[in-house]
Parts: sequence; structure tokens; C-alpha cells
Amino acid sequence: MTALTNDEVINIIVDMWSRDASGTMIARELTRRGAKHSRSAVMGKIHRLVKKGLIFKRKPEPVNRPTTPKVEKKFIPDRTIKVEALRAKREKYTYRSQAIDTGHGVLFMDIRAFECRWVMDFERDGQKVFCGKEEHKRSFCKEHFDRCYYPAPKRRELTPEEKNKLRNTFKLDKLFMR
Repeated sequence: MTALTNDEVINIIVDMWSRDASGTMIARELTRRGAKHSRSAVMGKIHRLVKKGLIFKRKPEPVNRPTTPKVEKKFIPDRTIKVEALRAKREKYTYRSQAIDTGHGVLFMDIRAFECRWVMDFERDGQKVFCGKEEHKRSFCKEHFDRCYYPAPKRRELTPEEKNKLRNTFKLDKLFMR
């Protein structure tokens, strides 16, 4: 078998492409005839031939997809209704805040979101008792948050002598690190 010239390869590609052959089919035919070409190499040549205007690019056939019916937008109620419902819910549980103010606290199984999770010093019915007041920050009420978290201490300022000492050590480090 003799190797195909570049002109012969192009003629085979143009001929087969015009007969709707795929890139894989063209690559197999070229390999069978002695010019080893991969599908990617064939597609690259086709791309360059399309740019030169020697062959036309195929238009993909339209895919017949079933049309989906348009979904109507959901009705979004006014936010004030939601806020009023939340207020009503809060008023429903006022007895809890009265119990908390008297020092009874909230049992472990009854604690809700946005209530203080500070563990009290006593137990009731064999369960831990939590503070239960309205949450301030990080799962604690204002009083217990202040007990848990405190601001970081301020850094002390260096004296001018300490600053010079540090600068000199950095200079020495630079000299000996070379």
C-alpha cells in the first residue's frame, strides 16, 4: 500500500463529507487506505476546509422536543401577613417568658430556636434546664452573652528600643540567610 498524498486525503474527505459521512467513518476509510487519521484530525481538516470555503458546514437537524406548557407564576402573598402571623405566634407563647422571668427556665426538650441556651445550675424532672430568654447573639441572651464572650485585649505598643532591636534582628537574618 502506498501512502496517500495530502491532496488525495482532502479529496476523500470532501467526497465523503458531501455524502453525509461522519468524522469517524471518514477516519476509518482513510486508515483503511493507508493514511492513519484519527477522528479529531479529520474534524480539524474539515474545519479548515470550511474556513477556506471548499465545503459547507452542516446544520444540525432540529431536535423534536415535546413542548412543555408554561407554568404560571405562583402567587406570593404580602409579607405583612407573614409578619402578623409571627407576632400572633409570639403572643401565644407569652406564658413561657413569664415562667422564665420567675426563674423556672426551659427544659431541654422544650427549648426552641432563638432562645438562650445557657445551662442553669439546677435540674427539673431529671432534665437540664436552660435559661430560655430571647436570644441576643450566638445562642445566648444579653446577660449570658456578656458572661461568655469578652473583647480581646488590646495589643501593647512597642517602645522605640524594642522596635530597633527587632529591626536589627531582621537585618541580621537577611544577611545570614543568603
